[in-house]
Amino acid sequence: SRTRHQLGMNFELPLVRLTERNAYRASLIAYQRARRNLDQHEDEIVNQVRSEIRQLQVLAKNLKIQQQAVELAYQQLESSLETFRAPQTPNQGGNPDANAFSLTQQLLQAYRGLPQAQNQLLATWINYHIVRQQLYLDLELMPLDARGVWIDEFSNQPSGRPEGLEPQQQPPEQAGGAAPRNPARFVP
Repeated sequence: SRTRHQLGMNFELPLVRLTERNAYRASLIAYQRARRNLDQHEDEIVNQVRSEIRQLQVLAKNLKIQQQAVELAYQQLESSLETFRAPQTPNQGGNPDANAFSLTQQLLQAYRGLPQAQNQLLATWINYHIVRQQLYLDLELMPLDARGVWIDEFSNQPSGRPEGLEPQQQPPEQAGGAAPRNPARFVP
């Protein structure tokens, strides 16, 4: 009479265990789905960074090519101008008016080609910097100053241009009355 015994029995119907099992399997499926989604997002980010790096490399090569194209446009303009200004000898065969017309057309094409080459160089340079900034942003390597402006450690020139795009300095003898031969020529 001094002790008290108690017997408890916990009965779970198979129906309750089936619900628990289904909930556990559903949580496993949700976990696996979330893990696959995470892997997919990581792969997308890696592919995006790889494509941005490839695009940056292509734009860097295109930038060098465009610099050479501007140099060639300057040389073509100079050559056309020298040919146009050269005196005509009377012993040359053919129509002198047709020769003058072709020289004028050649000079005009050279004058048209120079701004086109310069515009393509500028567009490539801008695209290069856009892709570079996007890559830095994606890699979370973009340091900002107090104003929220990107601190670009590679572009520390006062003009903000990369090292290869600085205008060529004119020699002092051309600074006088004569017009400079190639104003704003870019040094490759």
